[in-house]
Amino acid sequence: MSKLSGLGGRLYRGETSVNFIGRRRTWYMVSAVFVLISIGSLAVQGLQLGIEFKGGSSFTVTTTNPSVTDAREAVEEAGVTGEAIVQLVGDNKVRVQTGSLETAQNDAVQDALEILPRQFRWRVVCGLTGSGKSRLLHALHGVGAQILDLEGLTRHRGSVLGSMPNESQPSQKYFDSLMFAELKKFDPKRTVYVEAESKKIGDLRVPQAMIDAMWQSDCIRLEVGLMSRVRLLMEEYAHFLTDISTLYPRLDCLIGLHSKEIVGCWKVLAEQNKWEDLVGELLIKHYDPAYTRSTLKNYERYGQGIVLRTNDLSDQAMHLLALEVITSESASV
Repeated sequence: MSKLSGLGGRLYRGETSVNFIGRRRTWYMVSAVFVLISIGSLAVQGLQLGIEFKGGSSFTVTTTNPSVTDAREAVEEAGVTGEAIVQLVGDNKVRVQTGSLETAQNDAVQDALEILPRQFRWRVVCGLTGSGKSRLLHALHGVGAQILDLEGLTRHRGSVLGSMPNESQPSQKYFDSLMFAELKKFDPKRTVYVEAESKKIGDLRVPQAMIDAMWQSDCIRLEVGLMSRVRLLMEEYAHFLTDISTLYPRLDCLIGLHSKEIVGCWKVLAEQNKWEDLVGELLIKHYDPAYTRSTLKNYERYGQGIVLRTNDLSDQAMHLLALEVITSESASV
């Protein structure tokens, strides 16, 4: 090794040289040997083409609990035949590679998503932004209820500011497959709880049959005071507080719904670290009016829904509310 490093140093300093031209026949022979070895390898093993060359589908999904088994089940439930390559990537990602999906397979998933949502009895958790709807949904799961976590499947919180830090959304096809697999797990005889969502969550579209089923279902109205909602949002969107450069492009998306002057004032509040004022302004002037209009327009049974009022959004408080919801369901049966 020391001789090689010494030779490299002398070549670099120009103290010695290699006569490539004078020994060209030797180098031709060496090259020919390598070419023959390559041809022989191709003849014996053949081309091992990757998915980039032979066609297929590749999905990478970020999740808090990556599992090769769960990913394989989702692919199988989607009706994909043939062997799928499933790999864990880092601590929170799963990569799935399949062969080319036939149109019939894609159509089968789409058809199922048009039928399955209608087979269940849904209860929709409604509430203004920051009310802790996702927390209540997870608390319901903790007490044994069936839930469909659309934000978890889409890796998005469902608003302009809802993208999750350092995470990307799955493709539409893979989201459809994941949702199909979740629906297949549910018992039609038991209620399924879901959080109120719009037709699109980030870049992903929720199947229309699912949206229709939600709009026609019973509701749970979670009512929480403004300051409690502000504190929750500051906790869940802490990444914007530590790096406001990522916040500005998101606020710019609201231009058109609000004037440049108003959005500019929100940016000033961020620059001055007046986070409670900023979040309160966003809720009062943007999120609350938009959510109220959408909910009253689309959810037919919103006015008849059970009302849960709280300013305590701790895990223990959510647990108690979940028990209250289960009790109310039992009483109504």
